[in-house]
Amino acid sequence: MEHMVEAGYDANDFNMPRVVGQYHGSFYGAKLTGKDVRRVTESYRNVDKTVFLTEEDATLFRKQGLNNTFWIPNPVSAPDSQNTVRRNTFFALGRYDEEKGLHFLLSAWESIAGLIPDWNLELYGEGELRPQLQRMIDDNSIPRADLMGKTDRVGDVIASSKVHVLSSVHEGLPIAIVEAGLLGAPTVAFDCAPGIRELIESGRNGIVVPLQNIKILAEEMLRLARDESLLSTLSRHCAEDMQRYSPSAIVDRWENLFVEMSR
Repeated sequence: MEHMVEAGYDANDFNMPRVVGQYHGSFYGAKLTGKDVRRVTESYRNVDKTVFLTEEDATLFRKQGLNNTFWIPNPVSAPDSQNTVRRNTFFALGRYDEEKGLHFLLSAWESIAGLIPDWNLELYGEGELRPQLQRMIDDNSIPRADLMGKTDRVGDVIASSKVHVLSSVHEGLPIAIVEAGLLGAPTVAFDCAPGIRELIESGRNGIVVPLQNIKILAEEMLRLARDESLLSTLSRHCAEDMQRYSPSAIVDRWENLFVEMSR
């Protein structure tokens, strides 16, 4: 939006196009950056609508004086997959950086790995913290934990695993949770943003645990590994519930917004 203003856009000139602004982070994530709350409220103050990913984020930005807020989640399609056999595997999809909090996940796994010797942990991604994460695995002799690097076969990773874990410090509306859910892999996630609670009904289609609480994260991972009935129930429900983020459902919401703006 800043670039549009620099190019001569004037929200008060009604001869110019209608504008919808979007922000794909969470309000709390914006606060952590130290400048994004001010940047968003100033940049989008005069556009017709500013769209956030969750209702709670729209509300929180409205309390900052942004009176044109709306919310629509991102559309997500199920990743292509050829796999049908699931392994006893926890997996994470995300960059190897501070924001994703993978050191919390490794600590949780370290505390329970000896109790479930037929399970393993795989971390998919890449990033600057790869050496530190590998050192953590090696120095602590964490068993059956592997940094898998990047993958272009996300669907196969999900379909061949059982539980997705998200240990991020902050998020917007994590697409990885939806992708995993569409293929029947429920998520255990830190309560790091309104988007987590928007996606996960804890106990029905996944598990939400307190932010950065390694002990409870480990306990919930262990519970799912040991309770096949619960895992099966969560798997069935997440595959059903994540359909509400299908492209066709989200397109309908955008069309309704455009109709409203045209009146």
